[in-house]
Amino acid sequence: MLKSLEIKNYAIIEEVMIQFNGQMNIITGETGAGKSIMLGALGLITGERVDSAALLNKEEKCSVEAIFEMKDPIFKTFFQERDIDFEFETIIRREILPNGKSRAFINDSPVNLTVLKDLSSFLIEINSQNQSLELRSPAYQLSILDSFAEHENLLNDYKKAFSNYKKKTVLLDQLIDEEKKSAAELDFLQFQLNEIGEANLQGVQLPDLESELQTLQNAHEISAILLQTVHLLDEGDTNIQDALIASASSLSKIVKFNPAIKILSERFEAIIIELKELSHEMKNIGEQTEFNPIRIEEINQILHGVYKLLKKHHLNDIPSLMQFEEHLIDKIKQIQVSNSSIEPLKKELEALHQDILQKAKLLSTQRNSQVKMIEKKVMQNLSLLGMSNAILKIQIDTDFDQLKANGADEIQFLFSANKGIGLKDIKNAISGGEMSRFLLSLKTVLAEKMQLPTIIFDEIDTGVSGDIAYKVGELLHNLSQKHQLIAITHLPQIASKGNHHLFVFKETKEKTTKTNIKLLQKEERKIEIAKMLSGEKISDAALVNANELLNNH
Repeated sequence: MLKSLEIKNYAIIEEVMIQFNGQMNIITGETGAGKSIMLGALGLITGERVDSAALLNKEEKCSVEAIFEMKDPIFKTFFQERDIDFEFETIIRREILPNGKSRAFINDSPVNLTVLKDLSSFLIEINSQNQSLELRSPAYQLSILDSFAEHENLLNDYKKAFSNYKKKTVLLDQLIDEEKKSAAELDFLQFQLNEIGEANLQGVQLPDLESELQTLQNAHEISAILLQTVHLLDEGDTNIQDALIASASSLSKIVKFNPAIKILSERFEAIIIELKELSHEMKNIGEQTEFNPIRIEEINQILHGVYKLLKKHHLNDIPSLMQFEEHLIDKIKQIQVSNSSIEPLKKELEALHQDILQKAKLLSTQRNSQVKMIEKKVMQNLSLLGMSNAILKIQIDTDFDQLKANGADEIQFLFSANKGIGLKDIKNAISGGEMSRFLLSLKTVLAEKMQLPTIIFDEIDTGVSGDIAYKVGELLHNLSQKHQLIAITHLPQIASKGNHHLFVFKETKEKTTKTNIKLLQKEERKIEIAKMLSGEKISDAALVNANELLNNH
């Protein structure tokens, strides 16, 4: 229940404090005095967006503070889930700074607008003339039917399941599309992998092969020079080794005469030994080095394949090529895994579809079960409001082959206000005054299903007068027995039904106009209702009539 509303520096309101009671609160006042501005301020509490243009004084912040009495356990759960301090009297405050930035608080805890909207959905329903436009919307009509069916949990489960189903459907379409594209890519990758595999790179050392090829290609020259050198060293009649050995023998005879010569002799003998080893190795290499055209061709083929692959893939060496080969293997596996997930996903989607189909069928059954009751009760209320010939038919078209975000049902409100006039879509079959009465009739029935503590009607009396206005007032008064009601009205018949009458007026001071509000006492209330009956010049008849209206209440 809304206990109070304090507004500072908003539109033409400098500062007002409004107290409400728990039943039927009436707000009246002259046109332009600021009645609907107060609803705009209340809209800030419900999380609506606004900018600094709403500030009366552009140099100061605007603040709107509402105090709600919360007794339902659902509120405590809401607060606990969001880690906000809970109080039975909760203060919601919204501030708009001069720079246009907004701040929101619940019991002095900062919150975002989403939290405000979520909380206000449990606290207040504002019914304004704009709702007559909403009522023409099939989506809004469906939401009304869902409210009567009281299957919010089922509907939320369906919406989540449907959303998941749609996401998985999009994923499947992407995978199938990727599979088509990847088929050609997979063939190309496999071709590249086979090409590298055929090169048989395992164990291949490119520098060694290049060196071996050089040796084989120059085998004759290598062998000839090495063996010729060996001949000079130790095989000819006057070979170098024999001469060196003879010199070493001569040196050995004089080593005893000079220590330095001994050292030279030892070095000389080491050279002879080294030359013997060199000669032996050169002889081995020279004799083993043979021209082998078969091996040359084999190496050339290997090198040609490697060089071709390196050039093709813009690589420098065999390790890089083998690394690229691993990359190809991984890429092929990824594509194969991606493609292999299509069939399991199809099976999952089939199961998800069966799930949402069952939920959609249950939603449809429950919606259809409410139609007759809604039609009957709304038409009963319309009859009370002077529309005894009005007919409402709620048409549900169901297609389980075309599931949508809210199920399988399309809703259409068909309406006829007068006898002999065929049913038409409500948006083409109802006038402004009829729409106000229809909306009130519907909301009265809907209120039986709602847990909202506070319902606000902004000029629900549009297009009605006389005895019908009196009946509208009766209906609103009955509604206020179960819900706190706030009604902005121009009609005395409705104003007289209130338990708490607030009067909005403008004051002009120092060339500025500001809005104020006051609670009317018994005599003040009679005078205000008399003004609503006869204008500023109050007649005795108007006073008598006002007194009768108040006494009848």
